[in-house]
Amino acid sequence: MRSAHGAYAITSCGDVMAVKAHGPWNAECIKQFANDYREERAIFENKRWADIVSHIGESLFVPEAEAVLKAAITAVAQEGLCHVAIVIGRSTARSLTRSQLKKMYGKTGVDFAFFDTETEAVVWLTENGYKVDQSKLEEHLAKVPVTP
Repeated sequence: MRSAHGAYAITSCGDVMAVKAHGPWNAECIKQFANDYREERAIFENKRWADIVSHIGESLFVPEAEAVLKAAITAVAQEGLCHVAIVIGRSTARSLTRSQLKKMYGKTGVDFAFFDTETEAVVWLTENGYKVDQSKLEEHLAKVPVTP
């Protein structure tokens, strides 16, 4: 049995990577997530892309996990990640989650915004020039996040 905390699902949906994340998270889980994300997003090589990240449950990061995720965000920002739509409507720790994520994304060069629903997030990303494969996104949202 692994000691990782947190669960996630990752799916490419047009010009967007969709992430469904159920916390809380520790550094081990974030490291595995970063590896899985990097493999999935390889299709965007030499292209710009965006993320829709849906936070579910107790969406909190231990300090080590926060540092690992910030480093991962900074790295993929240099490879083409430009916008992140953060959905925290189903998080049980919305204020603290928002605060942690603002701190993590703040100086990465990635344009980010918070939303209550995926529908609002899709509108924002579409306005910023991304094509979202709605059927793939719906399939993604029906997935249950899995623990690495």
